[in-house]
Amino acid sequence: MTSSDGELDVQFAMQKELGGNGDGTNTEQLFAAGYAARFATSLKPVAGQKNLDASEASVTAEVGLSPNGKGGYRLEAILRVRLPAGLSSAEAHAGSQASRSFSGWV
Repeated sequence: MTSSDGELDVQFAMQKELGGNGDGTNTEQLFAAGYAARFATSLKPVAGQKNLDASEASVTAEVGLSPNGKGGYRLEAILRVRLPAGLSSAEAHAGSQASRSFSGWV
């Protein structure tokens, strides 16, 4: 898959655990990168509203598949976030477009 501007160019491969060869990026990794990036980007204006510096904030996403009990899989995601001093987790989630977009879905 290549983005329209050519900046993103990845070869997809299914995970070995799911029967693939694992020789490439899987869709869960791509989702994790996008989810973490979107949350990190949303921290800047939220922190800015409180005159806080968000330059040291970081976000890592862990995304995986687990059985859904119906013969398929469901997506699971955990965000590990280092927030700017003075910004609570509740404030970060309330101001995050990513949190609102995926609430109840992931």
